[in-house]
Amino acid sequence: MRLGVQLYTLREPCAVDFFATLREVSAMGLRVVETAGLHGHEPTKVKGWLDDLGLSAPAAHVGIDFETGNVSPLIEEASVLGYETLILPWVGKEEYANGWDSFAQRIEPIARKLRDAGLRFAYHNHDFEFERSADGRIGLDVFFETADPALVEAEIDTYWVQYAGLDPAEYIAMYSGRVPYVHLKDMSAGPDRADVEGGRGVLDWDAILAACEKAGTRYGIIEMDNPPGDPIECVRTSVEFFRSKGLA
Repeated sequence: MRLGVQLYTLREPCAVDFFATLREVSAMGLRVVETAGLHGHEPTKVKGWLDDLGLSAPAAHVGIDFETGNVSPLIEEASVLGYETLILPWVGKEEYANGWDSFAQRIEPIARKLRDAGLRFAYHNHDFEFERSADGRIGLDVFFETADPALVEAEIDTYWVQYAGLDPAEYIAMYSGRVPYVHLKDMSAGPDRADVEGGRGVLDWDAILAACEKAGTRYGIIEMDNPPGDPIECVRTSVEFFRSKGLA
């Protein structure tokens, strides 16, 4: 499993100087980033920076136009940046108000357009997807059981699974073969359950990383929604921890 970073974690320094932030990432020895917007820069310019710094961006967090289903701009950006997978990082309640099975049926045609263009599609969870319906079923499970596995994959966020009171390792194992990306995000032991650097929280990383290995996860992506200190230094600390666990 290759180690990378979700650039949303570094959004503040990226907004100030995107190239300098990418240079810091490269200097840490990372070779993989997951984008979350380009901060106003043209894709060709960002691609040049990535190439110059020895970085690749196999995946991106993107927004989906559910009204039109138009994915042409996403496909165009992916062709320039070299994305393999486009990931929906969040969805508003109005989109799944009629049930997660209905939402899965709505997302499939969009995912099919991406597949026809040579791209993969994945969904990234938070905690609200783990709410149970009247029949006791977990929303995210309904979504993945309904959606075609050939079209819709998972990016499991370990922090949010733990936050919802479930076991991240068990959840990764449940969707073995369908979890190419996992967000490596730790959670503090305090009552606020805040984001912390990898290894400084309560998650069982030995079990999680073993589950990733068995599930065929290809990328372990460091992410913190709200880094507890300087974002670059927080990422550096996480990189050092996950390297100590054998990730490259």
